[in-house]
Amino acid sequence: DFLFRRKRGGHTVSKGRLLGAQMSAYLTDGHWLDLARRANRSAARLARGLTALPGLRCPWPSEVNEVFAILPRHVDEALRAAGARYHGWSTRSLAEPEKPSADEVFARFVCSFETPDEAVDRCIEVARSTSVVHAQFSSRSPARTLPAA
Repeated sequence: DFLFRRKRGGHTVSKGRLLGAQMSAYLTDGHWLDLARRANRSAARLARGLTALPGLRCPWPSEVNEVFAILPRHVDEALRAAGARYHGWSTRSLAEPEKPSADEVFARFVCSFETPDEAVDRCIEVARSTSVVHAQFSSRSPARTLPAA
């Protein structure tokens, strides 16, 4: 069973040279750093775009390729409906004043070196348009009733 699992997992000498060639190319001329920088730039753009919107905030700065954001529930629903893929995150690590309210969602976005700029722009645009529409709707004065004639 061990030999079968080892071979199935690619842990044989013949497979090792293939993995070694990939790792060698990854490390050559700092290629891995270029890829990491690209992912980190995408995450920084996403964090800047989201935190510029009313009602959206990041409890921590985005220092790597991850963005932790607190989104209003209507923004979360709009992003998911538009096809955005991200993860709901536990609030256990947040201090009490930073925790999301009942109508907010704590989310973790992860950017990779393959994340296209258009995907980041689209995510920000969906959040922006949803925030604007919601702000306009919620700021309208309630309907007035006319006095009886």
